[in-house]
Amino acid sequence: MLSLHSNFSVIGKTSQLMRIGKHQSPVVAFSSSSHLHQQSLRYAVLGAGFAGLSVAWHLLEHSPIELHISIDVLDEVGIGGGASGVSGGLLHPYSPKVKPLWRAAECWEESLKLLRIAETAIQTKESSFNNGEIAQSSYEFIARRRGILRPAVSLKNMSIMNENAQTSLASCRIHSINEDAAQILMPNICVPSNLAFHMQGAINIHPQPYLEALYVACEALATDMSSVGPGEKEINFHKKSIDNLLQLEGEYDAVIVCLGARSTFLPELSGRLPLRTCRGVTAHFHLPENIGEEIPEHSPSILSDAWLAIQNPRNLHVGSTWDWKSCNYSQKVSMEEASRALEELLPKASAVYPSLRKWVFHGASAGLRAMPPLTAPKKATKEVERIDNFFASYANTSIGMIDPEGVEKLCSDLSVEHTDVRILMLAWKMNAKKQGYFTQEEWRTGLKSLRADTLKKLKKELSELEREVAKPNNFEDFYRFSFRYCLTEDKQKSLDIESVCVLLDLVLGPYFRLQIDSFCDYLKIQKEYKVVNMDQWTNFFRFCQEIKFPELENYDACQAWPLILDNFVEWLREKSTHP
Repeated sequence: MLSLHSNFSVIGKTSQLMRIGKHQSPVVAFSSSSHLHQQSLRYAVLGAGFAGLSVAWHLLEHSPIELHISIDVLDEVGIGGGASGVSGGLLHPYSPKVKPLWRAAECWEESLKLLRIAETAIQTKESSFNNGEIAQSSYEFIARRRGILRPAVSLKNMSIMNENAQTSLASCRIHSINEDAAQILMPNICVPSNLAFHMQGAINIHPQPYLEALYVACEALATDMSSVGPGEKEINFHKKSIDNLLQLEGEYDAVIVCLGARSTFLPELSGRLPLRTCRGVTAHFHLPENIGEEIPEHSPSILSDAWLAIQNPRNLHVGSTWDWKSCNYSQKVSMEEASRALEELLPKASAVYPSLRKWVFHGASAGLRAMPPLTAPKKATKEVERIDNFFASYANTSIGMIDPEGVEKLCSDLSVEHTDVRILMLAWKMNAKKQGYFTQEEWRTGLKSLRADTLKKLKKELSELEREVAKPNNFEDFYRFSFRYCLTEDKQKSLDIESVCVLLDLVLGPYFRLQIDSFCDYLKIQKEYKVVNMDQWTNFFRFCQEIKFPELENYDACQAWPLILDNFVEWLREKSTHP
């Protein structure tokens, strides 16, 4: 299966052929081979995404020339109306460790074939989909063939990735390059380990026009096959919601379910498919007209902790978030959801492409992915068992969590104060949600990542954790987390001045002592602000990084700094003029 980094289930994972005949209830089964002796067959394909339209094409392509075939494609939103239509579209045949996936060569060639078919079809019939009717698409391309660049962001798997790169597919070679070579391909890219993997033959498809074009190709194939043989072929799209499979009973010889995550909403399949659902948000950015640093036409898209899918020199998409167990399959994104997505994606994306901070966010889209079930080897299962036993030694059994008393006992056993920044770093590693509490799942997440299933191992890993957090691409995320972690009330969005000063001293004090002392002095004497919000918090970190202190000579209030920082600088300048 191809690795397509995006907001959709990889093609075919949730396609189930369901026979709807004279049974009282539908049964999951393949259609009987005796159907081939019939004069005609009628199929329903549920879902008009990557899987659904690929199935429709192959049903037509492989049908006997003498057989009458009728295919109805049904989707409640439209072609590409689910997660497929808003995916990132970064198409390549490799795992995160750049190892060829299972049957990679075969799947890669088949994907390229379908892409060529779609491009050929759209060249002869300009069209797009709107309420069940075809009209011209507004997108600029179906496929952008500039390759994909994957910077190695950590040393952990570098040797494995280098070794895997040497055995890449002939049809999609991987070249190991250094930062200088990477910056020729993508100016201003950051390659922390001085190593990046260039998948020169990889492709960035634009999902919506690709899917529209593939449907046009299906129409053309049906017409062509009907003209050369006795069996008529036809395909039709119906914008229709299917709430249960019984609605289709008696109408079709077979129903093929290609609904991705939405398959789990059908009562006949609910609980029967081993799928996990995950909502992903993609952020859209454009470069302001007054900034001339366009992305060159030859530049590849980027794969890292977040991916950057280049649409054109002044537009790109960044994705994607991971909201597990979500049931929201709408492509629409609320302001609140978009804001959360930006908080998560921007630090990850700007770590490899710092120039992104000059770009402007102008919208977001989302889809509900269908993910395969988790599998764990026996060794991993034993590790989880030890981690769970470790958790139990500190957990409050009445609530099933480690509470503040348990955290205090943990700190004592680790020989650290509960106010030690390393405990905050540990909470960051666990992605803990509530201050002073660790759930079992958070504990597992953090300790599995640290490979620490005993107290002795955890003690040893704390110093390594400090080094991990100190890396630039991690520290900004940790800094943002520390603020969120201290928001103890529901819907709380700001911290009081006293808490901010304590937190700044803990998180930034070792790095920017002069700035922290001065800012906290100012916060304690000023009367205008009683709280600090996330935007002010993050911009103060940028202030510490970018502004010469205490000279302040490069501080420019016209650069849209928060007013609290303008006032702080004005206070400092007055103080230096009238000591």
